[in-house]
Amino acid sequence: MRGGVDTRGGTGPESRRDDRPRPGLVVVFSGGTPLVRAVALDGARLILGREDAGGQPLPDERVSRLHAEVGREPRGWTVADLGSRNGTWVDGERVTGRRMFASPRTLRMSNTVALFFEDVRRLEEGGTSAPDLELGVTLRDRMEEVPGLMLQAVREVGKGAPEVHASFVEACLLRSWPGEVRELLDEVRRTAREAQVLGVRILRAEHLAPGAGMPLPSDAVTPFIGRRVMPMLALSGAVPGAGGPQASPGAVSRPGGAPVPSGGVPGKADGVPVAPGAVPACAGGVPEATSGRGAVSGLDAGDGVPAATPDRAAVEAALAAHAGNVSGAARALGLHRTQLYRLMRRWGLVPESSEPGE
Repeated sequence: MRGGVDTRGGTGPESRRDDRPRPGLVVVFSGGTPLVRAVALDGARLILGREDAGGQPLPDERVSRLHAEVGREPRGWTVADLGSRNGTWVDGERVTGRRMFASPRTLRMSNTVALFFEDVRRLEEGGTSAPDLELGVTLRDRMEEVPGLMLQAVREVGKGAPEVHASFVEACLLRSWPGEVRELLDEVRRTAREAQVLGVRILRAEHLAPGAGMPLPSDAVTPFIGRRVMPMLALSGAVPGAGGPQASPGAVSRPGGAPVPSGGVPGKADGVPVAPGAVPACAGGVPEATSGRGAVSGLDAGDGVPAATPDRAAVEAALAAHAGNVSGAARALGLHRTQLYRLMRRWGLVPESSEPGE
């Protein structure tokens, strides 16, 4: 890889050429390790592989020797998978053959993540410095530093903290995070703590809450427990009938809320991963689980739950169909979110200490 370019002096053709932006990639995570390695596209195409990414090998043994090819054209970026063993993804979507992308953000090769940059000279010349959280550094301006901050947040969990897979890093990089650095790191810490409690050893994209880091109306924000522990329980195999963790990256969203397709996901409802064995939603997004009303014993108006209440099976089915999203499940069941929480606590589906809004 060519070193930094001196643009301080000179007026000849060579100097003018060096002042042009240098598109390329910045490898930010590989084999469980954060790093910042700029790789400029000095030619028409760039071949990436385990033994050569920017003139140096990658610490990811799952990357193939010749893994992917990246190019920059006037219409956008081209990406091709070169028959790799473990796949290539752009913005969470698996690439087969050669594809054109107008303005992609992330490239993932197995357990390695890189960012697309229109000009990598800043990172070639000056490196990076840690963001100052107090000053509210804009993540978009320092995306290359996000993986390092994420791993620091996970380590704060202490003994038993999960490892981090590239798909989890990728998913975080694709969210908009209106609350900037603080929101991102708070979410990573909470997810890591839940994984620690549930015995999840590796954080993957599907462990990130569907609405995390996305601009949502206030009435659509579900409580911490309801929007993440239920799907993680299913992914960890703690929910009967649910499958274990998926190796696929899961469904992630681009900034703005548009869902990104994901290869290998067993099922999705409105862009949200659904655990294997979960009850799928119908066309309108409402689960076909409304026949179990009136079967709950020991509840009356004093519990804040309507007389015609769903039974436990209907509640579990609605939660599974909405990937643990309490607000969505409550709407499908015709309940207020607080009423659904009371039922969940009664049946041990949520800790007693959890209240809506936490």
